[in-house]
Amino acid sequence: MQPLVLPFVHGEWFDTPAVVVHRPTLDRNIQKMADFASEKGVALRPHMKTHKTVEVARRQRLAGIQGITVAKLGEAEVFADAGFRDITVAYPVVSTVKRRRLTALAARARVTTVVDDLEQVDVLARSAEERAVSVGLWIKIDTGLHRCGIPAEAEDRVAAVASRIVRWEERWRKEPGGGVYFAGLLTHAGHAYGASSREEVEAIARSEGEQLTALKRALRLRGLPCPELSAGSTPTAFGVAGVPGITEIRPGNYVFYDRTQVRLGVADWSDCALRVVARVVSRPAPTRCVIDAGSKTLGLDQGAHGSRGVTGFGAVCGSVGLEVTRLSEEHGVIEERDGTAEVPQVGAMVEIIPNHACPVVNLTRRLGVVGEGGWEGWWSVDAAGRVD
Repeated sequence: MQPLVLPFVHGEWFDTPAVVVHRPTLDRNIQKMADFASEKGVALRPHMKTHKTVEVARRQRLAGIQGITVAKLGEAEVFADAGFRDITVAYPVVSTVKRRRLTALAARARVTTVVDDLEQVDVLARSAEERAVSVGLWIKIDTGLHRCGIPAEAEDRVAAVASRIVRWEERWRKEPGGGVYFAGLLTHAGHAYGASSREEVEAIARSEGEQLTALKRALRLRGLPCPELSAGSTPTAFGVAGVPGITEIRPGNYVFYDRTQVRLGVADWSDCALRVVARVVSRPAPTRCVIDAGSKTLGLDQGAHGSRGVTGFGAVCGSVGLEVTRLSEEHGVIEERDGTAEVPQVGAMVEIIPNHACPVVNLTRRLGVVGEGGWEGWWSVDAAGRVD
């Protein structure tokens, strides 16, 4: 099966390169995940780093999300300005400047963030006290990605950090004014992107959930609370939500999906709402053409966390025999690979489903929107470039 060309895109509605969203597919993806979370009885706190777009977040809120997740404080500030009041910053907050920004944010929204050592807890607790705000702390757990987080098997370390948070919380409860509280355990099983089959993704999802629930039981045996368990990227969300005890999922990519999600078996081409639309600017050989979208538009991502099976830099819609084989900053090279495809002529428009939608959106300022009835206009990517 090949990705199909969107209706109404191939006209003179806009200049290229452009990042275009098929709104009906987007809305369907948003509602499907919201319905699934509701059915499973888990909170849905989607990750905003995928779309960075207030209009998309508003559509998610209308579908029934409980809060939002961001990677960086810059994103959090944009969405707080837009009226979002329940925000998880799922990234370590370390510098003095960032702690000041975090506590300023906590003065106008419910804010939680992640920690994985004792010193982080102490520093954040003092910052919250000084600013007289409350900040929730998740303990970040490494369930297999081996990036940030305390290894799930290091029960003593997890308990030590939980105990430290609880002591600070008890102090805050006795002397109200500002402080930290224990939100629970949080993980990101990003190693699912390296899976070779849908079955392997599902196994990682189950393991992700079971490691968290086992840790919660261990904490309770030590007399420690553990309010919530937060897990689930887009590949693992559907599996981990079924593990008893998981209270929250945080998928992000599901609003758009992309070539990587299709490879993992998480989505079909028909679920992919986001395309890069480019124009052929040169056809120097019968088997090769050049488009006006390079690495500054499509990104160079060929799969994070050990992702396998993705070659080239995007899937060309409407033709399985064409592949985006090379990128420079402003040029993309499309080549005919199997002798069956016709290479587009100069001036033709080409749609590409990117390998990874998230960096593509971060590289653009606006999303073109296409509906069932035709071109609908532009949405601003409000947090584009906010990686601070």
